[in-house]
Amino acid sequence: YYRFGADYNITHRNPFGDAIFVGLRFAGAGFEEQLINAFQVPTFGIAADTTVATGVNANWIEAVMGLKARIKNNFFLGFTIRYRLDAGIKNGSFNLETFDIPGYGRSNAGGFGISYHAMYRIPFRKPTPPPMDKLRVDGLDKENLP
Repeated sequence: YYRFGADYNITHRNPFGDAIFVGLRFAGAGFEEQLINAFQVPTFGIAADTTVATGVNANWIEAVMGLKARIKNNFFLGFTIRYRLDAGIKNGSFNLETFDIPGYGRSNAGGFGISYHAMYRIPFRKPTPPPMDKLRVDGLDKENLP
């Protein structure tokens, strides 16, 4: 499955890299389904018939919000809460009812989901400290600093 979209960082002037964000994603999955129908044949015992639907596609939209916090140096922890809107499903070669969609969950569920993440930002260049006029120390403005 795949997801792509954009986030807007509400704290875009944060000098430490922390973020509170909202965003919108378009997501989709391509998969195949399989139905196994087992039945009792009086003469031969249990028999099974398998039907495979290939080329099944599902698309959906997600509204997301989340948090990313710096724990130490370049190490961040965070989470994302997403609201998945109903998935549009295009069945492939057979018309089977879809039960589970990769990346979405149960096809009739929709609703909320959550994910946690740990990130490490690889420093390719030495970070520049924020200008003094943008900093506040213990609630004091720069004019009150010694």
